[in-house]
Amino acid sequence: MDSPTLPANAADAADTDWNLLGTASGTPAEEPPAGGSALPKTVLLGDSIRLGYQEYVRDALRGRTQVFFPPENSRFAQYLLRFVGNWKDAGKWGGDAAVVHWNAGLWDCLRVDGEPPMTPMPFYREMLARTHRRLRRHFPDAKLVFATTTPVHEAGYLHPERFARLNADIEALNEAAREVLAPLGESFDDLYAVMAGAPLSDHSDQTHWNTPSGTRRIGDAVVRCILAHL
Repeated sequence: MDSPTLPANAADAADTDWNLLGTASGTPAEEPPAGGSALPKTVLLGDSIRLGYQEYVRDALRGRTQVFFPPENSRFAQYLLRFVGNWKDAGKWGGDAAVVHWNAGLWDCLRVDGEPPMTPMPFYREMLARTHRRLRRHFPDAKLVFATTTPVHEAGYLHPERFARLNADIEALNEAAREVLAPLGESFDDLYAVMAGAPLSDHSDQTHWNTPSGTRRIGDAVVRCILAHL
């Protein structure tokens, strides 16, 4: 039997970050009903993986929590650290979120032109610790949940000497996140483990899960995690 293959557009995306730069479709947050809402608030932060599941999660949690997220990709850990305050103010999220579910990693582990990952590990660890402190400052009563970075289909990167991600690098980032954030009281949503067992058909390209089955698998995991922390 032939092995499953990625969708036809995957090869076009294999050596670029164009598909990682997208902005969200639709509104950046669930619109609260007139007169305000007694529903707790949830904030989603992360790169294009989050962009892929945010609408699914918002729809699944409608009536349980208001879901807010920035209209752009959170990119590198340092980028998220820099802009979270801006996104909060622009989106009028307020500081009373009950849950903040966040991730940074896929941009940090990217290898370009055969060089080491874009973000050196000591700097990544520093950015995680600083982001934790900043999130705590902006959302003082929220339960902070770090979502582990999801695995990639390494063979889908057609020219790895120019542009690649390695699961070994991702696993190292995830382990570093646990070492840095667990002592600070953060919880974890192990999306790496969830998606590591997914069939190749769940992939929309070498990095993303924007197929119906992939979105459902990762989205359901995020929904379960949020409900457990509300």
